[in-house]
Amino acid sequence: MKNKGHFFGVLIIVLSVLATSFSMMAVPKIGENKFRFKIYQNGREVVVKNHAVELERTTFQIKFLFDDPMGVLVHASFKDQVYKEIAGGTPFFEIKGMETGMAEELYNPSESVIVEDSAPSYWFFDNTEEHRFDDCVQKNDIWVCTRTIDNFNYVYKDKLVSVSKAKTPLYLVLVSTGFDEETDKQSEYQRDYVKISWKK
Repeated sequence: MKNKGHFFGVLIIVLSVLATSFSMMAVPKIGENKFRFKIYQNGREVVVKNHAVELERTTFQIKFLFDDPMGVLVHASFKDQVYKEIAGGTPFFEIKGMETGMAEELYNPSESVIVEDSAPSYWFFDNTEEHRFDDCVQKNDIWVCTRTIDNFNYVYKDKLVSVSKAKTPLYLVLVSTGFDEETDKQSEYQRDYVKISWKK
């Protein structure tokens, strides 16, 4: 009986270690100044494949995953010029239209994405009180920041247009950068891009 009890004690310890290991594997670190993103619509994830996704012409969410507070340049356009340059590997600082991010209100009150060829938005998360998302919550040591998109914001025209009015694909470019004191320039850490088409 003594040996049997000892066996079960060891078994419990081994299973606990394995469970912890699998838990850690399930939520891998993203990396400093790096991000992952997912697109949701109607409460479900719509998987992005080969940098493309098809959505209904209605509200959707973009969820960013960060290890730590950071920001992402978000360029949105119905033209594919910047999208093609980013996909082709052109350094972001050489691309017209990827200059300093435009200012926006905190907490995304208009539930929108700025559509502008000349400059990107800057969606940042500093803390739960200072960010440009609907909300940011921490899950398993990963920050999940959600941005709801119900409108296209033509900021220079002071005009919001409903996603339901979309007729052509929306090209999104996502870039994380940081200031390099040695070169006195912005350094790029990560880029991603996605073409959003609309269901008929």
